Amino acid sequence: MIFLRSSPRETEKQLIYSPGNRQWDIPKLRELLEEIIPNNEAFYDFEVKHDFPGIGERIMMLNARRIPRPPEKPRVILLAIEDITGSRMSQKLRGKMHGLEIYTKASLGRELKIAGLENKIEELRTELEKIRIKGM
Repeated sequence: MIFLRSSPRETEKQLIYSPGNRQWDIPKLRELLEEIIPNNEAFYDFEVKHDFPGIGERIMMLNARRIPRPPEKPRVILLAIEDITGSRMSQKLRGKMHGLEIYTKASLGRELKIAGLENKIEELRTELEKIRIKGM
């Protein structure tokens, strides 16, 4: 686990919550591993947002599954953690860009309408001027 920055000696035979200054002691993760997994075989695509010391807020995608073992052996859970912060930020940026594109198109449409109206006003002024000159 890249965020732990711990050696194997520090992490082996430890609960995931302990190493790395307890930075993985996340209530939602604890709930998933201690309450959901014992009652189910697995969970998939569960997002957890957490503020990690030193690196800031991250969005993690969690997948876990119990590994079948004989009853005399300790229970083991395979936990996959993927940092999806970048992809979530990309999605937000794409959404904002889409909104800006819509705004830009609407603004451009308004500008074209305004330019058309300004041309029409100028044409009317010219006609009005011609009428004034003829009327004199």
